[in-house]
Amino acid sequence: MKKLFYLFLLLSHTIFSQQIPFKITGTYEDGLIKKVNVHRNPTFTIDTIIINKDKFVLTGKLDYPRHINIGFNDFEGARGVYTDGNTINVKYKNTPNLIDSKVIEVSPISISGNPITIDDHKIWGLISQKFSDNFSFKDKAKIMNLIEKHREKYPNSLSSLALISNILDIASTDEINALMEKIPIENQDKYLGPSIKQSLKKRSLIGMAIKNYSFPDINGVEKPIIDTTKQYTFIMFWDAACGPCRIFNRKMNDIIKTIDLDKVAIIGVSLDSNKLTWKKAIKEDKVTWTQLNIKEGFDSEIIKTLNFNALPYDLLVDKNLVIRANGYDKSFEILSKVN
Repeated sequence: MKKLFYLFLLLSHTIFSQQIPFKITGTYEDGLIKKVNVHRNPTFTIDTIIINKDKFVLTGKLDYPRHINIGFNDFEGARGVYTDGNTINVKYKNTPNLIDSKVIEVSPISISGNPITIDDHKIWGLISQKFSDNFSFKDKAKIMNLIEKHREKYPNSLSSLALISNILDIASTDEINALMEKIPIENQDKYLGPSIKQSLKKRSLIGMAIKNYSFPDINGVEKPIIDTTKQYTFIMFWDAACGPCRIFNRKMNDIIKTIDLDKVAIIGVSLDSNKLTWKKAIKEDKVTWTQLNIKEGFDSEIIKTLNFNALPYDLLVDKNLVIRANGYDKSFEILSKVN
């Protein structure tokens, strides 16, 4: 019996540890390719990268289907393409960064070869509009409907998890749960499934009291993260490389004029390990409100207590140190509650 059990374990390990070979071919429309920049992740490996003028071929192996982010030369990729083992062909082009049009990134502009990837790409394009000032509830409803149709059309694809993970900041807990309930049980703990569940769990932090940690400001002076002299403290965790964080920083310059600062304290908490990068971002974004820095980043005690793993993460705490609101990229929504 023991031999059969060990044989089962061996076979199980062999079956589930097999990687999926993938191939991405593409064209870069803004010049010759000197270097292909792939945003690395331990869940996939790159075997070969072949470059021929403005064209490339990339092959590798996946632990499971996922998005792969590609950039060229001195530019990083702005958005990944869903890869599940089927060959895809992608046209890439330089596009302005969402924060600063002077910053150029590489984006996929058209995809052929894999229907799932094509559909995923179209929906991602709509989701990215959530950063626009004109984004409305009607736009959100359209996105939710398209994600549901995508899930129905490709019920076993992990691409739906990626789409759901990118609407956590605009969809309610009930809306996310409704989508997750229709994902096959065997897929709910794969790819971004655990992260989505964790995000939903974090929303239950409301009502919990937290410790008033202290961190250094831009001059190295230790300051508490919560201002107990004010009725509320709004805290945004961010870093210089986070696009949505930087967008909020710049928009906050106008929003802060509408906030009763006798009632609400505004605190920015950076997870940048490089203080020069942090200070440069503060200067570029013309940040005027209190800024603190956690050099330990995601390994710090407060982050582990709040149990989040992505940015921007926003928190509203009252003067009694009780969490009143929290969530990913919820700045405008949270501030509207106290304004």
